[in-house]
Amino acid sequence: MIALIGVLVLALLPLGLSSTFVLVMFLSFVWLVLTANYDVLDGFLGQINLGQGAFFGLGAYVVTILLNVGTVQTLGRFAVVLATLVALAVTALFAAVMAFPLFRLRGFYFAIGTLILIFLLQVFALNLTALTGGAYGAYVPPAFFMNALVGYYLALGLAVLSLALNYYLARSTLGLAFRCIKGDEDAARSLGLDPMKYKITALVIASVPSAAAGVLFALNSGFIDPGIALGVERSLLPSLMALLGGTGVVLGPVFGTAIVRIIETVVFHYLRLPVPSMLFFGITLLVVALFIPEGLLKSPSITRVKLFGKLASY
Repeated sequence: MIALIGVLVLALLPLGLSSTFVLVMFLSFVWLVLTANYDVLDGFLGQINLGQGAFFGLGAYVVTILLNVGTVQTLGRFAVVLATLVALAVTALFAAVMAFPLFRLRGFYFAIGTLILIFLLQVFALNLTALTGGAYGAYVPPAFFMNALVGYYLALGLAVLSLALNYYLARSTLGLAFRCIKGDEDAARSLGLDPMKYKITALVIASVPSAAAGVLFALNSGFIDPGIALGVERSLLPSLMALLGGTGVVLGPVFGTAIVRIIETVVFHYLRLPVPSMLFFGITLLVVALFIPEGLLKSPSITRVKLFGKLASY
């Protein structure tokens, strides 16, 4: 009931917001999708995935490239649907292929390996200039620009679906298999579970909504380049938001994203403090790791509250 009321409030919010705040909320929903998708691996499998932004950027680039193809443009508005489906399929395939080498790594090495994904795609984006525009970026044809309100509601729907997916996994046999592998991979294997198969499944599940967020971002902004679509912050901020809210908690991504976005909006867009954003967020991550490593919604003082106690963990 509380979740439905929250979604209803967000659905009515644009009626009283300026176009600037609609854009702020749109970007917040995009970050929430990335954060919730990050938590699929961290919350269920205990794997720190710093490559979430790679899926976002890949989705943004594929849809932009396809919408600049003359044959695709002749399809009219259906071109967006086709380009989106191809972008999601390409991203899912990319995640499945990259999962094989990545999941042979463990712990810190896995995290670094996933972070390399975004640098790998940056290299392709910078060098395949005929497709991507290189460092100059690429534009979405004006005919396919997305209305701000349409983008807002689609991003809100995608964020709700991402959270609903986590909620479903928390109560499904698939999620139970993930947690078994997280607890003891050897024991899970002895029960007949194939850890590699389930890890690949988790990475693909985490990649598709992030790619969809990239598609919405590209259609809303009308322009992408390697710094915008494949910036390192696309991978680092979701992990910070998830850790701040609490990994393995249904509403953890919501709280973490809300807190970081409020800080970011106030500090960098209104106060305009001359502090490098990644330095600021790096310090925030250090504070979280030192004082609330379990995250806000998993700290003892918060989980004692009845409202959040029910949402304490997957």
